[in-house]
Amino acid sequence: VRGAAERKGWLDKAVGSVTAGHGDCLGDHGNIQKFTMYDVITHMPLIVWGPGYFSGGRTVDHLCQQFDIAPVIHELAGARTPETWEARSLMPLLQGEAAESFRAYVFAEQTADTVNLFAAGTELNTMVRSRDWKLVHYLGDDEYGELYDVKNDPGEHHNRWRDPACEEVKRELLRELLNWRMRSDMQTADWTAPWR
Repeated sequence: VRGAAERKGWLDKAVGSVTAGHGDCLGDHGNIQKFTMYDVITHMPLIVWGPGYFSGGRTVDHLCQQFDIAPVIHELAGARTPETWEARSLMPLLQGEAAESFRAYVFAEQTADTVNLFAAGTELNTMVRSRDWKLVHYLGDDEYGELYDVKNDPGEHHNRWRDPACEEVKRELLRELLNWRMRSDMQTADWTAPWR
């Protein structure tokens, strides 16, 4: 492909990327599929190649969401990203110009969990993750949740949900999760307006 693009003079405009929709548990935490919020699932590969746009040979270490890829495609194509999208363009990260913290928090949600034994039957699981902590909330279950100190416990083996020493960080992450849900509902409320 590179040879053909070079011969036709397209190489300086070419961009390629490889990614995945999710990671997979391959026996991690007793699971063999994707239906959890562990980092082995929420971390996804992303390789971007575009010699006319980005310098190569770098690894970028920032929190980001998978939908942050879409605004990059829009920018490269000269299209505008809709304001109703929650996505932030990865372009500053790819060009090495990003601020110290691209995102302070990332979020995920999943409905109708039937695999995770702790959450079987719950209608909605939501996750918030910062650099150092991760919280998973199960709608309708006030007794159980997950809280991991991912900085010191990267394998997520020690659930700190009921640890009194973690009460403050738990409250902070629950507040961030609630604020995200409300912001998301407000920001994306009109995304279907052009088709109504």
